Amino acid sequence: MSTGFAGTSYEPTWTTRQVAEFLGLAVQTVYNSLGNVEGFPKPRKQGRLNAFIPSEVAEYRAKSLGLNETEGI
Repeated sequence: MSTGFAGTSYEPTWTTRQVAEFLGLAVQTVYNSLGNVEGFPKPRKQGRLNAFIPSEVAEYRAKSLGLNETEGI
């Protein structure tokens, strides 16, 4: 995490394509999962683009693979 304006912390965001690559899915599968898959990370909007928080995507991946928090992230 980086330090942003006025000492607040922030995390750079990922695009839908980056999320798809990280999860090993097609981009269209990520779009289809947004409203249909329970626990799938919700994107923030940056204009018309989806912006995902990488730590939320990694947490979803760990849960879907059955990893506990001390493994694999």
